[in-house]
Amino acid sequence: MSQLSPVKPDYVPGYPRTLTAQEIHELLRPSLFKRFSSKTLLVGAVLLTGCGVSQKPPVTTPPPTPGVPPPTDPAPTATDAPRVSRAPLAPLAAHPTTHSDAAFKAKVDQLVTEVLGAAGKSNWGGETTINLHRELAINPPVKYPHIPISYGNSYVGIFDTEAARAATIKLFALYGIELKAGVSVEGAGYKFQADGFDEKTGTGFKMVLPEGAQSRRGIKIQDQPSDQALEPAEFKPLEEAEKAGQIRIFVADASAYPNMDGDLYTPMQYYLASVVDYLNWIHGDTQIELSSVLGSTPGGRAKRSWRSVPALPGGDVETDADVAYWKVSDGSIALSTKWAGFGSHSLEVKLNPGGSLLYTAPAGNSIVVDTDRNLFGCQVYFDELDKAPMTLNFELNGDGGKQARVSEVINGAGNRALFKSVPELAQFKELKSVKITTDRAQPLTFYIDDLGVSQIEKKADKP
Repeated sequence: MSQLSPVKPDYVPGYPRTLTAQEIHELLRPSLFKRFSSKTLLVGAVLLTGCGVSQKPPVTTPPPTPGVPPPTDPAPTATDAPRVSRAPLAPLAAHPTTHSDAAFKAKVDQLVTEVLGAAGKSNWGGETTINLHRELAINPPVKYPHIPISYGNSYVGIFDTEAARAATIKLFALYGIELKAGVSVEGAGYKFQADGFDEKTGTGFKMVLPEGAQSRRGIKIQDQPSDQALEPAEFKPLEEAEKAGQIRIFVADASAYPNMDGDLYTPMQYYLASVVDYLNWIHGDTQIELSSVLGSTPGGRAKRSWRSVPALPGGDVETDADVAYWKVSDGSIALSTKWAGFGSHSLEVKLNPGGSLLYTAPAGNSIVVDTDRNLFGCQVYFDELDKAPMTLNFELNGDGGKQARVSEVINGAGNRALFKSVPELAQFKELKSVKITTDRAQPLTFYIDDLGVSQIEKKADKP
């Protein structure tokens, strides 16, 4: 049996039967007014009152009073940061790049020279090498300086982030992209405040700042609130948005640009080179100089004095004559300028599953292994690689059938400097060949350079 009973005729509900526009404004959540006009909300309230709240005729908006301006939507508050649509972007307009137009390159070089001139002197540039990392997989690799800690230098914070931001905005402007600072960028799974953003082209940049960092000497960087910072969990959604063509963002990790004893020139040089790489890249120029910074070979790559593993003949791949020491099975090899460990060239290797790369020592030029040290070294760079780990295998073959093996697990793209102690080398008198294979089940492209082992230096015979 139903427990319902009719409402008493004298029942008066605890809310008004009709609402004025002002009452609606006071009762509804403010966020609704960000999305709908007052007129739209009023119509919604009228419809609601016609659905059982009141049986009286709906209230209509009174006619305007002469001399009194009509009501307007609430003005946005200071906390209402600009939002960016995530609709697919149109291609960028054609524009010259530093590789395609000499006159344009001169403009970029002039701006870079002005910025670096204000940064001071390069104290550690001659000892610096390149570290490469893709912050977002769809973007070109970012160039970070590796300045070795040694007697006489010390870390005193990161580079001048404010100068870097200002220079980035100027570089984007040279490519016709006018950035606005402090724009809130929001999409599925990410929300941060860009250091510069152009809403028209959906293009900008974000510098990731470490907590508690210092820029220049003793100047602390203010930590960013979570809604302004680009958090680690937001990288993947942002990457997916880039792949979908919804946004273009250059991302660099400020903590990887160290201030060593006030040398602000060196990290700024690497940072600006990465910005130029990105701007060329999004305009269709994918030529990335992975062994140089703004056209110059880093000083540390020209020096081997600190190296403990000298390169084998042809192991420091620089010419076609060096390529002759290498053979490939089920794949291809070629001299490349795309990346180099200690020079301007490398060996580009394309391997199919089950393929191998073989280095053979030159005939009549015996390589005597220093069995007291037993060291093996190699520089390898992976440009595009799945996140699934794979193993890179080195089989070292010596005199009398002796063998030694080195394996390295590779997870993700980037540079790998392999320097390992190999006890089995103690059995060697001479190195004959090195065979390189992987356990990857898909075709693989990588770059190799500076293959070497510890060797006994040959002394010239006395006359």
